[in-house]
Amino acid sequence: MALRRRSPEPTRLRRLVIGSVLVAFGLGVIFGALAGRLPRPGLAGRAANRTSGVPVDFLADPIPGHPAPQPFTPSEGDSIPGDGTAIAPPDYPIKGNGRSGIYHMPGGFAYERTVATVCFRTAEAAEAAGLRASKS
Repeated sequence: MALRRRSPEPTRLRRLVIGSVLVAFGLGVIFGALAGRLPRPGLAGRAANRTSGVPVDFLADPIPGHPAPQPFTPSEGDSIPGDGTAIAPPDYPIKGNGRSGIYHMPGGFAYERTVATVCFRTAEAAEAAGLRASKS
């Protein structure tokens, strides 16, 4: 029984597929490089934080028709800074996120995985600091 040898030349369909993939890859590289150089919508004329993309002057330029966000400043004694872990101290069980403006109560949906920027003694202290309760 003779083995049928494959042609060393790719078939027409294979050439088309390989060519299409190469063209798509090339266009992705070109447009990806160009997209990095284009100004981002909403950030025109403002410097952006490289790690988060948040405008550096976001407090100075509020959204028209909305009140300007206030910087988060916890009160003395009712709060302590977070330590960068998802574990809250027993005396300060409420986890607050100063960036989002949300606090999480023990037993809540996202409580266990929330890394707090500040921890509070009571929900009232978190609300007095300008945070709102999580929705779950």
